[in-house]
Amino acid sequence: MLFGCALYTAPAQLKTPAPSPTQTLKQDFGLSSIELSYSRPGVKGRKIFGDVVPFGKVWRTGANGATTLTFGDDVTIGGTKIPAGKYGLLSIPDQDNWTLIITRQLNVTSPRRL
Repeated sequence: MLFGCALYTAPAQLKTPAPSPTQTLKQDFGLSSIELSYSRPGVKGRKIFGDVVPFGKVWRTGANGATTLTFGDDVTIGGTKIPAGKYGLLSIPDQDNWTLIITRQLNVTSPRRL
């Protein structure tokens, strides 16, 4: 008497890193915490600031999607009171300084993808 047996193995799923890795940082602050979630641009031999991300123009401040800030408590930044909640972060990079914009809009986009 013969018995047959067939084995099938599925190919292993290899998880490769994203071209622009996502990072989330959470820091206790006062009685609550602040969380920052962003994707940093993969340089890939390119000049990022002043080229891929032009100086003097609004940038989404993130490579794969919008950078977000979450405040567990109300905060004051530069004299402006910001209620607890989740916000999008935009910036206007320049050679010598940056302007940061905190917005309630979470799905902010940039004209150019990184």
